[in-house]
Amino acid sequence: MRAVSIVIPNWNGEKQLKKNLPLLFNVLRKFRGESEVIIIDDASTDKSREFLRKLKKEKEKTGSRNLKIIFNDYNVGFAESVNRGVAKAQYNIVFLLNTDVEVKEDCFDYLLPHFEKQDVFAVGANADWTLGIGRFVNGYLNISSPRKVSKKTRTPQKSFWVSGGHSAFDRQKWLALGGIDTLYAPFYFEETDLCYRAWKRGWQVLWEPRARVLHKHEESVIRKYFSPNYISFIAQRNQLIFVWKNIADKRMLREHKKNFLRRIAIQLSLRHQFHSF
Repeated sequence: MRAVSIVIPNWNGEKQLKKNLPLLFNVLRKFRGESEVIIIDDASTDKSREFLRKLKKEKEKTGSRNLKIIFNDYNVGFAESVNRGVAKAQYNIVFLLNTDVEVKEDCFDYLLPHFEKQDVFAVGANADWTLGIGRFVNGYLNISSPRKVSKKTRTPQKSFWVSGGHSAFDRQKWLALGGIDTLYAPFYFEETDLCYRAWKRGWQVLWEPRARVLHKHEESVIRKYFSPNYISFIAQRNQLIFVWKNIADKRMLREHKKNFLRRIAIQLSLRHQFHSF
């Protein structure tokens, strides 16, 4: 029997929830298998909680038991919220879903069969015909240049990492890895770190072109509530955390140290020039 637990972290995503949850429930009604939806509200300050409480009551009136809602007492960030949701899941395949992602029909029918293979850890859905690529360049892991895939492709591809916003994971393997590392809070690089650790254990990370989703980046809560400078700072910080945490090869570490010191020297030089005016 195919079964999936859908884990949705939410922070101030009331509008996205109202728009995309009905579409998700419609897909699940047609899904030939068992499913549940787990929503973790991360201390939202908009009307998300009011909406979720009302939604839960409506579901209970219909006798539905496939909706679980977790209310965090305070804001813990994406990683911890997702870990809490996965911990509550009853099925062994969990699908992480962002509030700004619309799931298309048959998405789960294409994702779930891959987990019949014992070495599959994660399978990403297709949002934009790109593969997650990681390249160690100038002492850093570069994940900002995904590989374009032909729209005629119908076979799954190996991927360095998959998005935490629309991908399925083997729950037992997830728990064995300790879940998403909260070091990366509040966002970015979490799923890259997780997939990297899975690959190191010999588990596969795949991307399935036929499992379609629509990721509405323009509705991103991160872009709405955080400045471009702060987002850039977190991305660069987490890039450092990834290297310092995961890279053990001496040659790669020497390359990183050299380029890290070079970056610091450039920043100090720029700061000196600015203050000299």
